[in-house]
Amino acid sequence: MKRTIFIISIITCYILVLISITYAQQEAKRMNNLSYKKLKEEVRYNTLLRGLMSISIYCLIVDWIANLNIAAWSYYQLPEWMQWSGLILLLMDTLFFWWIHIHLAENYHGPLHLHDKHRLVTSGPYKLMRHPTYIAFPLLILGLSLSISNWLMGSLALPLMFIANIRRIKVEEKLLIERFGDEYRAYMKEKGWFFPRIFAGKLHSQNISSHPPNK
Repeated sequence: MKRTIFIISIITCYILVLISITYAQQEAKRMNNLSYKKLKEEVRYNTLLRGLMSISIYCLIVDWIANLNIAAWSYYQLPEWMQWSGLILLLMDTLFFWWIHIHLAENYHGPLHLHDKHRLVTSGPYKLMRHPTYIAFPLLILGLSLSISNWLMGSLALPLMFIANIRRIKVEEKLLIERFGDEYRAYMKEKGWFFPRIFAGKLHSQNISSHPPNK
């Protein structure tokens, strides 16, 4: 019974996350007739990192759901309360994804770019942090890893996600500063990367000082 609940919940969360992303993509498509400004500095190998991460997650989930036991060596015994905690985290993070994409709407982007009518989103989760999407994905991986008791998922996918996200954030913020100028610099001072007014510290101050206001 417990396994059935976990399988249904994991599949449901996966579908709901995909729907939330699809919703934002459809909203963004309404801007397709506009010119897009793409960032030349986007890190190319981020695609490779994200691809490796996605493949590893999908393979481990399929192995667990189908009970193939191909990666049986990567499963470990967790206390039941930790498994349920992982599932609860997964469910809550799914709602978090919806909250993010509802507020992003037409401002959603896969590749780093801004369209002509792009606006700086500071509502919803963006009232609390600058990059909620980049914390939502690691939480998703952590929830899955605990739910299916698989150490490989956490130890492989999380580092790949961390590396890709950090590099992408640095590049993305250069683009946002170039586009929104002082408005985004003020936003950087108020909000941290992943938490409200935390971790905005030294790195972000350096970013601000290295990009003086436009005259």
